[in-house]
Amino acid sequence: MSDSFHGVYLLCSINHSNLLKGTYIGYTVSPSNRILQHNRFKLGGAKQTAKLAPWDMILVIHNFPSNIAALRFEWAWQNPKVSRRLKNFSFIKKRTESGVDFQLRILERMLNVPPWNKLPLIVQWVKSDYQKPISPPLHMPIVCGPIEKIDNEFGTLATKTEIESTCNICKEKTNIHNGINCIHKHCSFHLHCLSERWLGTSTDIIPVSGECPKCKNEQLWGDMIRLKKFSIKSTNTNNTRVSDHWTNQLTQDT
Repeated sequence: MSDSFHGVYLLCSINHSNLLKGTYIGYTVSPSNRILQHNRFKLGGAKQTAKLAPWDMILVIHNFPSNIAALRFEWAWQNPKVSRRLKNFSFIKKRTESGVDFQLRILERMLNVPPWNKLPLIVQWVKSDYQKPISPPLHMPIVCGPIEKIDNEFGTLATKTEIESTCNICKEKTNIHNGINCIHKHCSFHLHCLSERWLGTSTDIIPVSGECPKCKNEQLWGDMIRLKKFSIKSTNTNNTRVSDHWTNQLTQDT
């Protein structure tokens, strides 16, 4: 599993699927290893899941830009009644609602409110038997199947990305930390320059998509951020502290 993988998962107790306590929400960098821990095949599973084992990992939300972003999402999903982002919504389990259905109702709401509705997340059903209709924002794909090893889909491009370039908007120099490229390596911009161009007069913090000012191709912001992450990784020059991560400002006060 790629060391840039950050996922928040939903477990369902195979023998207690109708109960709220028969569900569990957690964070992981390795879903395949984590489910083995919860089912006591490996050491390290959460103590509160031991009595209700065995478990199925039925769904994983992944492609978070950092572990901090994923952990804040996990906390809000676990604590929807006290999350500042969800304070305007009432989350009371209905009498006829299973524990899984209740957790999925919370999840669907979370995916459609700021700041999470702007992130390039992927909704992945690991167990198709549990799959039910949910409606995330249109830019979030819904996929089904086990989470395999995450390959560096941008690896070839990333190694070709210049450490220093020139922003095609302000014409000033960019570097590996403050710059961003579209899928064409010669389309380079400062993060703030391109973000401001795409947002225009919007009050949003980050854009979802827009037209590359140079090549004129429509791009997803999330794809460009993934390319940036792999570019930093390929140069081995990433000394950015977690507290300085560009997404921290998007996910505070959950």
